[in-house]
Amino acid sequence: MAPDAVTRPLWNALVWLAWSSGHPDAACALWERSGLWRLRPRRTAGQRLGLLGLWLLSAVAILAACGLVLVTVGPRLLPFQTYAVLSGSMRPTLPVGSIVVLAPAAADDLVVGDVITFARPDRPGEFVTHRIVRVENDGTGPLLVTKGDANPVEDAWRVPQRGSGWRSVGSIPLLGYVLAVVQSPIGKVLLLLAPALALAFWTLVELWHPAPRPRLRTAPA
Repeated sequence: MAPDAVTRPLWNALVWLAWSSGHPDAACALWERSGLWRLRPRRTAGQRLGLLGLWLLSAVAILAACGLVLVTVGPRLLPFQTYAVLSGSMRPTLPVGSIVVLAPAAADDLVVGDVITFARPDRPGEFVTHRIVRVENDGTGPLLVTKGDANPVEDAWRVPQRGSGWRSVGSIPLLGYVLAVVQSPIGKVLLLLAPALALAFWTLVELWHPAPRPRLRTAPA
């Protein structure tokens, strides 16, 4: 009689322990006694779908991890910066929750239509990402007039066009939400536990799946 769902992982573990400890005869005896050979070695449709889902989830997790490394470590090594979009002033170009990728640019190279990130003149510690809509001159030099794509009016401040700045070269949707979660205390704990949980889950899947029949070692003639 084939083992049930409760005893199957126990028999699998015993067979594996006997085989890995260098006792193939004992492993074969346990295999025959357990009835594991009565089980079909092929995975069922549900198991195949579950395995496919696990692979897809792993692929998504790997891509998310690569994206997080890019936006957190990349700016320290490469000449670009990233900022999370926290408001809807630049919709639909930059949806809330996306990450905007910025490259350095000389102020003289900035033109109307560019999306730039700058320190808000009336709040130096706050950064804003808006589009240049026109350039005006008050006698002291050119000033950039900015506006959010979703805002009905231009910004009240003017940004002096001198030195260098940061110009948007692209964006990554939704990654801002992921970054916010990972940077939270709970997110950091989950990020540390994720590899251990994945390994434990994979071990349980392998234990529940029928073990392959061990091969007897033949002595040389």
